[in-house]
Amino acid sequence: MAKNRIEEILRASLWKTAPIADQPRILLARWRVLEVRSAELEIERHFVGYNVDQHEGRVSTAIEHFDPTTRMAVTRSGRVYQLMGPPGYDSDGAWVWGHWSRLNGTTDEKDVTEEVWKLIQVSVQE
Repeated sequence: MAKNRIEEILRASLWKTAPIADQPRILLARWRVLEVRSAELEIERHFVGYNVDQHEGRVSTAIEHFDPTTRMAVTRSGRVYQLMGPPGYDSDGAWVWGHWSRLNGTTDEKDVTEEVWKLIQVSVQE
């Protein structure tokens, strides 16, 4: 199957998120943080997990600011993500990530979840 046809099928299986005005905050459970090199060769970190309110797998845009004390982050899109509970694995989130990362041409994937989790744990102790 031609590369363009595969990308067309992948895009059709993913849907656009609600506008930020309609969904300014995402509660994310069973979350991970993945670091990748973007197609523009920038290093970015993204949340991957389960959107509690919409009952779906979710991948964030690049994380711009993260506060480990509140477990809240603002992403490049301006949306706020609130991490719930400990990190984990969500099969829907992993499925979305697989397609998203392929469509966006990311490389050098690295799971940095433990690093972020340690920041959260240290901030709770302070």
